Amino acid sequence: MKKNQDYQKWLRTVTKKMPHLSFPQAVVLGMWSFGIVMTGSCGLTTVAVFLAALLGKKENTVRQQLREWYRNQQDKKGDKRAELDVTSCASPTPAMGVKWMASPEKIDGFSS
Repeated sequence: MKKNQDYQKWLRTVTKKMPHLSFPQAVVLGMWSFGIVMTGSCGLTTVAVFLAALLGKKENTVRQQLREWYRNQQDKKGDKRAELDVTSCASPTPAMGVKWMASPEKIDGFSS
């Protein structure tokens, strides 16, 4: 349960620090970055399995959400899919993860 509270705090931080993203984009970026930090892996399967267990979702559902985040607009499913310049997310996200790993008790109340 504690990890789920940490996840919610992480999402709030991502949406706050990345106001240029739509809410769905920020949520999936939050999923990716939280999953990477918590598992110590950037592998799609590892992150999807971790998040599925944490969020009570099916692994394939989470895997598809994560895939859609980095795909080109024409490769996404659905009519209203936007393309995201992922470089616009490159600066704040790794810094959040590094700070979390270096000093978890000092990052907005997060704990690992």
